[in-house]
Amino acid sequence: MIAVVQGGHESEAEISRVTSLAFQEALKELKKDFVVVEFDDQFLDRIKEIKPSVCLCALHGTYGEDGVFQSICEFLKIPYTGSGVLASALSFDKQKSSEFARNLGISVVEQYIVKKGESINTCSNLVEKWTEGFVVKPARSGSSRGVSLCEKSDELEAAVEEALKWDTKCLVERRIRGKEMTVSLLAGEALEVIEIRPKSGFYDMTNKYTKGATEYLLPAPISRELTVKLQKDSEKIYENFDLNTYSRVDFLVDKEDKHYFMEVNTLPGCTPTSLFPMAAAKAGVSFSKIIETLLETAIET
Repeated sequence: MIAVVQGGHESEAEISRVTSLAFQEALKELKKDFVVVEFDDQFLDRIKEIKPSVCLCALHGTYGEDGVFQSICEFLKIPYTGSGVLASALSFDKQKSSEFARNLGISVVEQYIVKKGESINTCSNLVEKWTEGFVVKPARSGSSRGVSLCEKSDELEAAVEEALKWDTKCLVERRIRGKEMTVSLLAGEALEVIEIRPKSGFYDMTNKYTKGATEYLLPAPISRELTVKLQKDSEKIYENFDLNTYSRVDFLVDKEDKHYFMEVNTLPGCTPTSLFPMAAAKAGVSFSKIIETLLETAIET
């Protein structure tokens, strides 16, 4: 029996259930027996009772991508889909993943870390030098929650306050006014690059999950040279972060076509507007095949 695990942290639970529905449809197509399990305070009791052969993880964000769910499965000795504990925790922390990517020789946007209770004075002096503005975001959160795009240093305090509602530390980054690219990976192989173009604002929660709010260019209208660079760096991240089966790596590209690592998604969304299944379909991989691959490559405990 397969357990489709959905829900999780309230900030991501709604999106998780949409991904779960897609998983359930694929499992029906594959004629697999499954049960849906909510990742809440009753999860441990239910999963012990069910004793599934594998947990198909439809979680996103906190508790799902940060290693918490994975640790529980490891403790209970239940195989699970996606990446392992360490890879998940590393990828979910934007500060640590940026440092790791930088050590791999991949360009990362200049950034400053502010922890809860710390002064922003040093950071204030820094952002004044960033003529194109800056971005403030929680270090560990999903779906662009708590993110602020700022123009002037007097916006810093409010932006930091908002970001720290979602985590105990946040990143203040130099803003890159360019294009956003994403590279999906399946079994370590980079798929076609997608350019993300929101019709208004930036790629926030609304633009991510509202049909028609964002234009997706697949393949991205960029040079072959840049395409190869993005794919190679994504594969380098996949290998060195020790990711498993599938993931998505996001980049920013400036006006000179220099690319910067943004973040890794270890459990890419699989909603009707999500990017991973879009890239896989372009490569001729059906959604049911993705699910079949996830189950075949589940991490044994």
